[in-house]
Amino acid sequence: VAITGGNGRFDITVSASTYVKSLEIDFNNHDALLSDNYFDITSSEVLHLTAEVSDTTVTAEQLMADLTLQSVYDIGR
Repeated sequence: VAITGGNGRFDITVSASTYVKSLEIDFNNHDALLSDNYFDITSSEVLHLTAEVSDTTVTAEQLMADLTLQSVYDIGR
């Protein structure tokens, strides 16, 4: 995962080394409106998403630090 941007608008690039079912992206301490969430990704894909955050002082580094990823694999773990 890579996050770039600022001023309330961020670009997120997601890739995986294996198939991931129902990937969820969450930023623990920041409310974000994502262009997509709960998606499948294969090892050959690179997904590009956007996130809008109402707090325009939030940086890409802060979002990355608060990032949590969860998939079907993580249920019950």
